Amino acid sequence: MMLISIGQILEEVQPTTNWTVARLKEWLNKEDIPYGENLRRKELYKLCVQHKKPTTYELDSLCEGTPHYILRSAPYCYFYNPIENVWGLSKRYYDAHLAFGGDYSEKKAVETWNEALARVTPQVWNECVKHTEKRILADYQRYFVEKGTIEIIDNLDPIDDDPELNDDNDSQSLSEMQTVSELDDDDEQNNENENYKPL
Repeated sequence: MMLISIGQILEEVQPTTNWTVARLKEWLNKEDIPYGENLRRKELYKLCVQHKKPTTYELDSLCEGTPHYILRSAPYCYFYNPIENVWGLSKRYYDAHLAFGGDYSEKKAVETWNEALARVTPQVWNECVKHTEKRILADYQRYFVEKGTIEIIDNLDPIDDDPELNDDNDSQSLSEMQTVSELDDDDEQNNENENYKPL
């Protein structure tokens, strides 16, 4: 199995809406599709869409006849792509170590980036792949086996157990706290009292 991102090389480029008239005509000529010379771009594109071929990728033809199959990740589903985890780990290391000692030189930046990439060992990659596989299986289980049931978490306790942030003397229950609309009403009253004039 190979995980491929959407941005890959097409075997044959197909017309898109941002193609120029000349490019659309060139494609139609190449495909031996007759068209009127006085057609506008929208009409040419409509004709191209009618004769558009299915999308095929170079990698598909390379894997044909092999035991490999290609799993394409959906766009914007970074959590199903282990390279995104590796990228995040590398960037975090880079950000944490870039200006250590106040050195912002280009040499130091390249050196730090190379260090970040060197930390991505086969073991780290393997862990990222395992993490991604667990995520895929968990989502599959949730959406297809359990039919999309979502566990509702009713826990309003603070996540951070820092004693400075959770001072019992300053804490209020949710029922005692002002709502956003109450705060807005207070602001309106204060603004009226101060002869507030909107711009």
